[in-house]
Amino acid sequence: MKPLRPSKTKEDIIVSLGRISPEKNQLEQLLIAKVMREKGMKFDLFIMGSLDKSSRKCMQYYELLMRKMSAWNLKGRVEILANVSRRDMEEIVGRAKVMLHTYKFHLKDLGTIGEHFGIAVAECMSAGAIPIVPAVPSGVWWDILERGRYGYGYHSIAECASKIGMIIKSWSDHELLSRECIRRAGMYSFERFRKEIVKVVRKVSEEAKYISEPQRFSMSVSIGV
Repeated sequence: MKPLRPSKTKEDIIVSLGRISPEKNQLEQLLIAKVMREKGMKFDLFIMGSLDKSSRKCMQYYELLMRKMSAWNLKGRVEILANVSRRDMEEIVGRAKVMLHTYKFHLKDLGTIGEHFGIAVAECMSAGAIPIVPAVPSGVWWDILERGRYGYGYHSIAECASKIGMIIKSWSDHELLSRECIRRAGMYSFERFRKEIVKVVRKVSEEAKYISEPQRFSMSVSIGV
């Protein structure tokens, strides 16, 4: 994960990152925005992600989102930025207070579960955006957010809208959490991964030095080298 740079001043911005497709559940994000608008909350939602224009399924979903955005009077509050540039994405995320993640699906034997990891969540956290995600078994909720230690979970659209509104309205009370999110995201940076790999390689190399030549010969014979 490449860390992003937080802006010096945060705005009432909600961001969502992920390819535009039914699996990513952006329609639920529009429903959340609809509830927030109806309650008179101040916000701007940017839905950003890649759009495969050769995919009929993805294009139909994109067109559905655009129709709903118009029908629910969300223009001026919500922008869907398909295939946005990396530079523009980083600039918007840097100003955001909230990262909204809605990916979840249902399995017959396990019930509703979420994404196994969610690199986009960690990426936005590195810019100080506070994540809000489905409170269901997932790598995002359990591992990255530690079940609410580094962000918020939600069970319904109304609850999600309420929690986002709370974060935006009482940002001064959430600045510490924002900084904690930046620190937490550092756990998933490429630089930390590189350092951990180097440590493992060095440890293995040091342990190998203590293996005598006869032992090495014996080991080679035993494994058929």
